[in-house]
Amino acid sequence: MSKKGMSICKKGYSIDKVTLASSELKLLASFDGVEVMHQELDANITFDVYPAEEGMKILEFFYLLDGEIKCIVSDENIDVLTPGDYFYATNLKEHYVFKTLTNVKLLYISSQPLFYYIGEALIKLHKINEQIERKDNYTRGHSERVQDYAMKIALELELERDKLAKLAIAALFHDLGKIYIEDYILNKPDKLTDNEY
Repeated sequence: MSKKGMSICKKGYSIDKVTLASSELKLLASFDGVEVMHQELDANITFDVYPAEEGMKILEFFYLLDGEIKCIVSDENIDVLTPGDYFYATNLKEHYVFKTLTNVKLLYISSQPLFYYIGEALIKLHKINEQIERKDNYTRGHSERVQDYAMKIALELELERDKLAKLAIAALFHDLGKIYIEDYILNKPDKLTDNEY
């Protein structure tokens, strides 16, 4: 209900939402470029907080409502974040990589409108991943496991931070080429001919 400038909303209501298999992003409020969002993420999801585009001033604020998160890439040694903990970014110079240790609920506030940008990107990436998994159902969940192992190895090797986000995306979509390979070749039990290879 909205009356005389006051909006009162019941649990479950949102202006808009993007729901995927392992996450949901809801737009709860929006005014003058500021957005308040509610985000739910399944366990073992890796996500990044990136620097803003050149010349863009933005505040991104994340308040942990439920679950546990670990910052896996930063200069500081950060313990596991639990409900009531929060983090925010302003004038960020490098990206930070986080991993959900459990199912997580976040209150996410941005001083710039990002909901539709984030939602569109999530939908596109999710559709690509679904195409890969549909193409080869035998390896369902394989890309996420590869991403998880790649990040663990990269952290042990102390890989530079700017390379970690690229590695996370590359690992997740390393089988992208499967989408365009004919099923009879992809699932062929025998050795490929020179022409098939």
